[in-house]
Amino acid sequence: MHLSVRRPPGFFFARVLLGVSVLSGALLIVSVVASVMSSDPVFREIANRSRDVGVVDASESLLLINAAPDVLLGTVTLVTGWLLLVVVVDIQRGMPFESHAPRRLRWASYVVVVGVIGHALLSAWADTALLAEVGRHGEGFLAYAARHLFDTSAWWLVAALLSVFAAAFGAGRRLAEDADGLI
Repeated sequence: MHLSVRRPPGFFFARVLLGVSVLSGALLIVSVVASVMSSDPVFREIANRSRDVGVVDASESLLLINAAPDVLLGTVTLVTGWLLLVVVVDIQRGMPFESHAPRRLRWASYVVVVGVIGHALLSAWADTALLAEVGRHGEGFLAYAARHLFDTSAWWLVAALLSVFAAAFGAGRRLAEDADGLI
């Protein structure tokens, strides 16, 4: 069903923000890979530490472990931003109940959930690996993972909202199909 197209300024704003999000995700991935390739020193802010913990001459494995959470964050930002940008473009084109919109929103929700859990686990792994490298002992992997999950609790709300929007778009699509059948 194609609706008349009116372009309120909110669409422009949404497209700009989502475009910036996609670009920032891609740039984060590129900058992290460049940092690993140049063997930059590794520093992490670890909970219950008064200052950053770091290693100037880090091993390749520590460089990769330290980079993994940021690469995942960049990937999640890029993919989620792209999925939402396509939905906004479809809405702006006058096709808000396009058949792929609920699926894209649902996938964006899944990407956020997997990203939150993955980022927490990878960050905890990087924290414990760095502490082991410098000869210090921390609270343990599970304690760091729990802390990172708690720190990202707002993203669970984002994932829930995307799931609700997916359900609403699915219901709207079914209503639009029913209305087309009545005409």
